[in-house]
Amino acid sequence: ISVPLYPTLPPPQIAFIVRNSGAKILAVSDAKQLKKALEAKADAPSLELIVLMEGDAPADAPFVRTFADLIQAGEAEPLADLAARKK
Repeated sequence: ISVPLYPTLPPPQIAFIVRNSGAKILAVSDAKQLKKALEAKADAPSLELIVLMEGDAPADAPFVRTFADLIQAGEAEPLADLAARKK
């Protein structure tokens, strides 16, 4: 289920929505939105991954991955392994 967030929301409201939706992944557009997401993560225990669409993931946040990294990881995954996990 997708839960849209307005880019104008402050971190406390982002945390509230993420926490109450039980979201595990949050996609953010850029460094400005990432900064707010990182602040919100402290109050959103269900959040496991933040995907950054543009820019570089910070080295000190292993739970932040770039969209390009995810595409690359998916391309490296053998289709047979994916089919086995779907069962």
